Amino acid sequence: MSNFRSPYIIIMKRFIPLFVLLVLISCAGQEQIRYEIGVSQCSSDAWRSKMNKEMYRETMRRSIAEAHNRAVEVSAYVCTQNGAMPLLPDYLKD
Repeated sequence: MSNFRSPYIIIMKRFIPLFVLLVLISCAGQEQIRYEIGVSQCSSDAWRSKMNKEMYRETMRRSIAEAHNRAVEVSAYVCTQNGAMPLLPDYLKD
């Protein structure tokens, strides 16, 4: 047999390490997405102050996705009930 090398083997030996290096470099600098939620209302009464404290408390206990899902569940329940302030069932309370 002769010392013939397939051109595919030569290409793979040279470009696979380069490809792996490029993949590793491209994945290294990814940042975590950060959300900032702002609520704007022109009032500074006791209700707004309590609402701000409760929103801050929720972000400390839950992720944004969990807080969103909870808000959807509560509002879906409230919208299907009679009256302005229906009592929440135990499974929707904290």
